[in-house]
Amino acid sequence: MRFNIHFTNLAKKCFTLLLLTFSSQVMLAYGQSDLSEVETSKLVKTDLQDKYYRQALFYYFQNNPAKALAQVEQSKAKLTDLDSRSALFEAGLQLSAGLLQPAKQTLINFDSLLEKERVAAEQANLTDDNDEYIEKHQKRAVKANELRLIALLSLTNQYLAQGDITQAKDTLARITSISALYYPEYLVLNQLAYWPQQNHNLLAKPEDSVDESSPYIQLNNALRLIELAQADTAQYDVAIAALQKIKITPWHDEESNFWKTLFIDDGKITSSEEQHKIAKLQGQAIQDYARLLLAQIYISQQQYDLAFIELKTFPSESPYKESALFLFAFASQQVEQYNIAFNLLNLLYKNYPYSPLGWQSAELMAQQVSEQQSLAQGVSAYQTIESFFLQRQKDLNDFALAFNQSDNLLTFSMADEVVAGEGNSTQYLPQSVWLQQALLDVDLASLYQGLTDIDEQTARLELLTDKTAWLAEIIVLNQTRKVKIVVSKKLRDEQGTFTLLLNERDRLAALLNKQLADEEITAFANDDERDWLVRIENSHNALNAIGDQRNTEEYKERLARVEGALTWQLAQQYPQRAWSHSKQLQQLNKAIADVTAQQKSIDKLSNNQDAIELSIQKHKKSEVQLNSLLSKLAQLRANISAKIRQKVNAYIADQKVILADHVLTTRQGMAKVLERMAQVDKRMEMTLAPTSNQPTTEAY
Repeated sequence: MRFNIHFTNLAKKCFTLLLLTFSSQVMLAYGQSDLSEVETSKLVKTDLQDKYYRQALFYYFQNNPAKALAQVEQSKAKLTDLDSRSALFEAGLQLSAGLLQPAKQTLINFDSLLEKERVAAEQANLTDDNDEYIEKHQKRAVKANELRLIALLSLTNQYLAQGDITQAKDTLARITSISALYYPEYLVLNQLAYWPQQNHNLLAKPEDSVDESSPYIQLNNALRLIELAQADTAQYDVAIAALQKIKITPWHDEESNFWKTLFIDDGKITSSEEQHKIAKLQGQAIQDYARLLLAQIYISQQQYDLAFIELKTFPSESPYKESALFLFAFASQQVEQYNIAFNLLNLLYKNYPYSPLGWQSAELMAQQVSEQQSLAQGVSAYQTIESFFLQRQKDLNDFALAFNQSDNLLTFSMADEVVAGEGNSTQYLPQSVWLQQALLDVDLASLYQGLTDIDEQTARLELLTDKTAWLAEIIVLNQTRKVKIVVSKKLRDEQGTFTLLLNERDRLAALLNKQLADEEITAFANDDERDWLVRIENSHNALNAIGDQRNTEEYKERLARVEGALTWQLAQQYPQRAWSHSKQLQQLNKAIADVTAQQKSIDKLSNNQDAIELSIQKHKKSEVQLNSLLSKLAQLRANISAKIRQKVNAYIADQKVILADHVLTTRQGMAKVLERMAQVDKRMEMTLAPTSNQPTTEAY
């Protein structure tokens, strides 16, 4: 009976203590589990490449490109290098985030990466179906070259948008071969990069026949002909023929696949209906621009009637509406359609009060009133226009004062922030009309975008700084916990707790084996059954002590029935209980084996301080790098802000000169009208004077 009680209770205590020991020690090992990750990545490098790439894709399609780029950067840090597919994806994410220089460096390294993969594929020990593998690799290389071409074209477009012509030319020079599908876009970018000259020595030649019917190519050719026509008027006829063809040719946008969407940053266009609408607007804009150029050529050739007819049906909803209205008003004056001209000029200067074309329209309107209507109305019109220009001068001075007093250029006159998508860079949209006009300059807009990107990067770095401080606290806590675990383990080792548990486990195992060998049915009785066994044994002892002194037959019969029932119950439960105790012993052995292995790992980690020291060094290095980057970003922001102030002040100075010229011209025009009024009055006086001075005749 004692053996049964001792075996069951101590086995439970032993198993519980082992689990507590295991759970306390496994935490330290979990904190150090990343030590072997690099070694694991070396063993399954290909699988990890695919895993990390798919993880980055998941974040990208969750509309979080910033996290996707961070995942790619982490993959590069863990795997040392990326495969061609991940490298191209990284370049696309960098381009969409505005990181042009890192994207260019990624694309520069892509050629060597692709060549390395090709050599590795040829030298690899392949199976019998190696021909199929090589063919698959060749197809993948061809696709990679196509994706590289898309990335380079997109990068060139980004540089041209920022006005960095040198970088755009360098990027175009990296394209050595191109298919007919992408040749029109390549040719347009060359036209823009080398404008107004032509790049006759294109490095990339089309592989197939090329269709140069792209409206952008034709528009650029027409613009070049217009410039050449200043020296050779015969070029006007060629330009007119080209523009006539463009304005009647429908234009269709080509479909964009995933990679084009990634590199060209069309992620904000979600629905096919919206894409179709934008493509239709772009096609209409090309035709409108061709019509506008045609009207400009007709006006330069003094063919005002043709310009009037060309602009008479110009769409009211067009991005070139302002220029078209001005040319139409000027042509209307020349063909003596004065009512149309007056209404258009009046509409222009009222709807576009800050536009140079609106200012010219105001002068033309006052001039027309003075010539086609009365001189008094002309003087009134000139006075109204003068007040208009004086008000513009006051607005400009107020803007200059407010702008120069602003501390943060991004918060000055900020109306709204348009976000293309989570993680994408924001666009600064000022409320001030003057600043909106100034931002039409590509260089200034690029500087403002750079300022916005710097603030976003600063916010990210500050967030990383907070995380670094949090990691420093975690490192301190881990060090403290490690010390406690080591001290606790040392104390247990000194007390010999684990050794006692092992000895007790061996003793219990021996007893269990003995009981199983003897097949004693009472070995695994529970508490109630043991109580009954003790009571039965006590009853037998009492009966033996009484002997024949009393009649105990009836009591012995009842005791025999109880003992028989209990024996039958124990016999029935014995196989199941024996298996259960054997199973518990197996689990106990497994737990002890796990703890033993964990103890060895803990001993190794406890005696090795390199991991924690390496973490501390990485943390300190990260802190230094983050502080250095924040300092550099602050300095860069100050430099860009100074350049922005310089450019805006130059714009303000130019606008002051232009407005002063308009005020002077308006006053001169008003003076001429007043002079004409004075001349008219003088002629009237001279006409009336002789009549008043003649002597009157009297009748006699």
